[in-house]
Amino acid sequence: MQASGSTQNSNRLTSCIMLGLALGIAAGYVCNQLARTPAEAAVIAGYFSIGSDIFLRMIKMIIAPLVFATIVSGIASLGSSGGAVGRIAFKALAWFITACCWRTSSSRGMVWGLRCLLRRRPPTFRRGV
Repeated sequence: MQASGSTQNSNRLTSCIMLGLALGIAAGYVCNQLARTPAEAAVIAGYFSIGSDIFLRMIKMIIAPLVFATIVSGIASLGSSGGAVGRIAFKALAWFITACCWRTSSSRGMVWGLRCLLRRRPPTFRRGV
């Protein structure tokens, strides 16, 4: 019995998403037709930006606690096994650095600079000199 209820909820969610998509396309088309100049289009877009800003801020408020809760529950599920937390922390840190540093070309420059820095010793400054 629950399988059919779950499918029904899934179909309802899909229908709501498709309806929202169609309404968004229709609203964009109507606003495009109503705007006579690009300046008017910018004013109309400003009205929609309020809703999108609120939505994005709500998403940002949800992400940090969700990530924190996921990390805490993952570490708690490890129990008291000796080096498991350290191994997972190292893997997570390596993945994070790799994902962050290799996404953009400016990050590649940062990594190259760090490699050069690590190959040479940075200068040490003496006090009073």
